[in-house]
Amino acid sequence: SVLYAMLAGRPPFDGGSTPAVLRRVADDAAPPLGEAAPGVPDWLCRIVAKLHEKDPRQRFASAREVAELLADC
Repeated sequence: SVLYAMLAGRPPFDGGSTPAVLRRVADDAAPPLGEAAPGVPDWLCRIVAKLHEKDPRQRFASAREVAELLADC
């Protein structure tokens, strides 16, 4: 979510209170980064989307994996 906010200029989840934001994080999919920040390359949008997957098995295995992927790109 920090990377999303850095790229889009706003957080992926919004709400009127901390509990409301946490509920959206738990229940809602993040809006596609490409819609929030059209200039972001597709490869980076895919990385951020994978970071936001609700199912942990669909996310990256480690921060190292993400760092290496970003370094390669």
